[in-house]
This record gives sequence, structure tokens and C-alpha cells, in this order.
Amino acid sequence: MKTNKMLAALLALTMVTGCSSGGSSTPKTTPEPTPTPETTVEYTYGDLVFHLPKDMAFDEITAEGFEYSLASDKILIFVTHQTKEQLAELGREGITIDEYADVVTEGSENLELAKLHDSAFRAKYTFENENYKYHYATDIIERPDAFWIINVTCFEQNWADLEKTMEECLDLVEFKQ
Repeated sequence: MKTNKMLAALLALTMVTGCSSGGSSTPKTTPEPTPTPETTVEYTYGDLVFHLPKDMAFDEITAEGFEYSLASDKILIFVTHQTKEQLAELGREGITIDEYADVVTEGSENLELAKLHDSAFRAKYTFENENYKYHYATDIIERPDAFWIINVTCFEQNWADLEKTMEECLDLVEFKQ
């Protein structure tokens, strides 16, 4: 139990607490979009590659608690990961993507959680602070050596216009290896 609390505290930077799982849905079956040089710009962080809309002009920024962040005038992207070695040190050796997604989203409310495939989930949720309300689309991805969390967010009032674009930003993420 103490290990779960330590793990949840460590993961708190990656998901907003206070956001209940609506449960998992069936895996995604729609075809993935294909990035093209005419419509996207490539941003790279280590082995992680983003193909983002060319018309949004993203800049790399520094965001406390995240390893890599990008911002346009409409969308923010925040990335972090946790190695399986770090998880083993917390007593969670061999944790599955399903268990990891449960820990990451534990205690959340108004959350839609869908399994994309065997090694990834997508979460959609809102978060409100004292000044603003935000909408998030977040992928939780298992790689051989780590779990990655990629958050794409916008102001809640822009969600209807940006939902498809935000999901395409996540759909077009790839790993070099």
C-alpha cells in the first residue's frame, strides 16, 4: 500500500489529481493519420518524435515537472516518463500497462480512459484551477524500458474546435526504436 502511494505521488506530476475513470473502452480501430512534410513539422526529444501541425508554430518551452514541453498559441504539450527500473525500485517490478494506467488515473473524476492497443491508453479529462479550466488528451504508452505520458492540453472553451487536432497530435507521435 505504501508503495502504491509513493508511486501515485511520483506520478502526480503527470496527471491531474481530482479528475473517476469511466472505464476502458474497446481498442482503437480507426486508421492512423500519416504525417506529411506539407502539413506537419517534426519535433524530436530523444527517441520520441512528434509530427505537429505546421500551421500551429510550436516552440520548445520549459515546464516544471516535465522533461519536454511544446507550446503553440492554442495547444500545450507536456511529456514525462518513468523507467521500469525506477518502478522496480518502488517495488513495482513487472507492472503492466493496465496497472500503470490505473495507478496514474487513480482518484480521477470525469475521466474517459480508452485502451488504444496492447501498449497504450488514451485519457480525456478536464482540470480546473482558480483561474482557468483546461481540457486534456493524454496518452499513456508502454515502451520496453519505460512508461511515457504525453499530455496535450488547451483551454476548455477551445476544446470543441481543437479536439480532433489534439488527438492527431497524439496519433502522430512515434518512437525511433
